[in-house]
Formats: sequence, C-alpha cells, structure tokens
Amino acid sequence: KLIEACKITDQICKTKPLNSVLELMMDYRNENATSENQYQFLESYIRRYSLTAHHPIGTCKMGKQEDPMAVVTPDTRVKGVKGLRVVDASIMPTLVSGNTNIPTIAIAERAADLIKSNS
Repeated sequence: KLIEACKITDQICKTKPLNSVLELMMDYRNENATSENQYQFLESYIRRYSLTAHHPIGTCKMGKQEDPMAVVTPDTRVKGVKGLRVVDASIMPTLVSGNTNIPTIAIAERAADLIKSNS
C-alpha cells in the first residue's frame, strides 16, 4: 500500500501547480530511477524514511485469558511468564480516539493498585 501511495504522491507532484515547487521523490532520492527498479527503490525508500509521529499502541494486547491474541491478562500479567507485567500503552487492545497519555497513566495507576494489593 505504501508503494502505491508513493506512486500517487509522485503523480501529484508532477501536476502543473506543484511541479515547479516540489522536487519529485523519485528524482531527488534516486537519480537512476527506471521503471525496472522503481519497486525496489520505493521499498527501500519506505524502509529507510518511514516513521511514526504518533504513539504506537497495541503491540502487546491485553485481553481475557482465553483470547489467543492477548499477550497480557486484564491484571497486566504476561500470559505464561510468572512475575512479569506490562504496564504501558502497548497493552491497549484498540487505539483510543484521543492522545494516549491519559489512558496510559490510568493503566499505570490501576497496575500500581494491583501490585500494591498483591493481586
């Protein structure tokens, strides 16, 4: 999908209103861009220059013990590993619509209560 997005971006940059203002990604980053190596170039470009400006979440999904996709139980314990908890935004099973800071603080506060009560 990102390769297709890069191709569309180049097409947009080639339009008359923009072509005098914007340098084309293919021309700027790859002097010998040809149709034969365009796919490899774009893949390399994406791997090298892509980044997120947001707060990644959900890499360690919290869910019920029976949920095969859940890594962490609702009490923040890592399934199958004794004495290990995950207490950060990575346990959010879905992305919140706002900033992740306050939900992450809430997760940490709840985990602190669970740990203090030895649950």
